[in-house]
Amino acid sequence: MRHVCNLLELGVHAFLELTGYIDESLSGDQRLFTLSAIVAERLDWRQFEVEWGNCFEKINSQLKVDCRRPISRYHASDCSSRSGEFSGWTNAEQVNLTKQLLEIFQQHNTKTFSYTIDLDALARAFPQWKTDRPKGGYDFLTAFIVREIGEWLGKLNNSDAKIKLIHDRCQYSQTIKDSFQDLLRHPNFEHKRFFETIEPSSWETCGLLQAADLLAYESMKEAERKISLRKRRKTLELFLDLASFGVVAKYIGPDEVVGISNAIKRHKL
Repeated sequence: MRHVCNLLELGVHAFLELTGYIDESLSGDQRLFTLSAIVAERLDWRQFEVEWGNCFEKINSQLKVDCRRPISRYHASDCSSRSGEFSGWTNAEQVNLTKQLLEIFQQHNTKTFSYTIDLDALARAFPQWKTDRPKGGYDFLTAFIVREIGEWLGKLNNSDAKIKLIHDRCQYSQTIKDSFQDLLRHPNFEHKRFFETIEPSSWETCGLLQAADLLAYESMKEAERKISLRKRRKTLELFLDLASFGVVAKYIGPDEVVGISNAIKRHKL
């Protein structure tokens, strides 16, 4: 298995076909919005999806034996709070599921890009998004994620690398597409050659979006931790300890939002 996190070792001769899965998470107070993309080679994703499906098939089989309701999908916030389809689960069951999912991640090499933005600050700095703050979050962070992925691919020194992006279908799918296309058309974006498409899908047809959901949720909780100065969540600590896991997680706070707004005004970007 090739290591996505160490692609520099492959040089310029390896043809890379990558896929990135994108999902979002919103804090309970609607203040923090996170967008995350998890990237791996397409062949590796196939095996990852098989193992992910097998994990939940096994869990559902046991739930049926226990005369309990099976779960239709993994939803990070519901699992963490033991609500929704995870209502009635014990803490031990929730922890055990998380460990099983971490074991799947451990067997595969991924690269994660995640941004969290303060929507209150975004609405103050960009009045056009005041009445629809999530739209502003999608517009803003899609461009940040794609730019970060492009810069990472540029450092691989592999002109043949290609990536397609798949995001969770939502009411802002057109906003995501427009942000993606606007960046690729920008004359100063040097890495457009790496990108194929960005397409919507759903958890019913694309189980890998559930893995992206897990990463988006944990990244959002990490941003909450930085604001409240709470202790880091054990799940994220375990993720960061995985040798196969590479993560770029950034928080765009109020000061950074104002700085970006001022830069846009100065340069008319």
